[in-house]
Amino acid sequence: CDPTDNVSRCLWINKPWLDTLGLDVPKTTDEFFDVLVAFRDKDPNGNGINDEIPFTGANTWVSDPVEVLMNAFIYYSPYRLNVENGVVSVPYVEEAYRDGLRWMNSMFKENLFDASSFTMDGSQHKAIFDLPDDQISYCGSFAGHPYTKFAIDNPHRTEYIHAFPLEGPNGVAYAPTEVTGYGYSCFITKYAEDPLLAFRFLDSQCDPEAAITVRWGAEGVNWEWAEEGETTRLAPLGYKAVFKELEIIWGTENNTIWNANPFNFAPAAVYAGTVAKPQEDFTSEAAYLGEIIYHNSIFDLVKPECTPDETVTIMVYTAEEDALITEIGTPILEYERECRAAFVTGTMDIEKDWDSYIDTLYSMGLEDYIATVQQCYDRMYK
Repeated sequence: CDPTDNVSRCLWINKPWLDTLGLDVPKTTDEFFDVLVAFRDKDPNGNGINDEIPFTGANTWVSDPVEVLMNAFIYYSPYRLNVENGVVSVPYVEEAYRDGLRWMNSMFKENLFDASSFTMDGSQHKAIFDLPDDQISYCGSFAGHPYTKFAIDNPHRTEYIHAFPLEGPNGVAYAPTEVTGYGYSCFITKYAEDPLLAFRFLDSQCDPEAAITVRWGAEGVNWEWAEEGETTRLAPLGYKAVFKELEIIWGTENNTIWNANPFNFAPAAVYAGTVAKPQEDFTSEAAYLGEIIYHNSIFDLVKPECTPDETVTIMVYTAEEDALITEIGTPILEYERECRAAFVTGTMDIEKDWDSYIDTLYSMGLEDYIATVQQCYDRMYK
């Protein structure tokens, strides 16, 4: 699991546009709103056409616009669960959550919030950013991971810098965290002749060398062990160099690796231990600068104040609990996801329809859902 993925739900902003308009990187929701208005009205890309998209997100990995923006109002992680003094709750029934939706709706009304943010997939979102070198950018800010928006050598990638976490009107400024690398991914069926042997094989994939081989390829061809004196980009976080990439084949058609993360488990120290390459080893200046900009941004998100003192991450449910979570929790989260998009875009009125929204959640079994999560949380953490 790449430790940078834990805090990859971020806000990125077009630095050349800020410079053109004489604006600073926004630190608060009010400042961000004002910057987006300037992006909308002042032709920052200089083409004389009102074609700028002030802010956009997408329905793809870590690009959810609400997950990014809501954290200026209340802690809102992919798990949609919060905890305080050991008591589990959900953020999407709180007044602070409602305030966040009000603010996003005000953005939408002013044409600052791209209406396609809730429906675009990854390829559609990437098409906004991964433009030819000679084509000017037309997006001011986005939610997501820059590695998924641009080809590695695209110079447009270096235009965007980190502007997160934003601080809301009540001083809230969180960075949502997701624990990567854990999940129900491999199974041993009842037909296995030697379940213990199968388990030992799967367990062996947690070994660093096995994990690197499964993920990166063959030693001496695709990677090699780090040498003394070499370092990693994440050394400021306490990680040490483990191995060096030679030929990256992830995401390509090949007969060396399976391009499948679920099969193996590479500890955070392995991912973070990738040797930092010198600039001359990159295919372009854009690729080098893009990596520097991204990794430097991470250091702003791992500070203690960026997350609450207590958080809920992955829960390990019993079979009975899992069945109830699936039956009740999944529809609840789907309903919340539908309604927040409706509240932001105005197809549901945040004032008139809020009570009905809350009543529906409880009629769907929200109390039982929270009680089940609480039961599991108590077993795991108390």
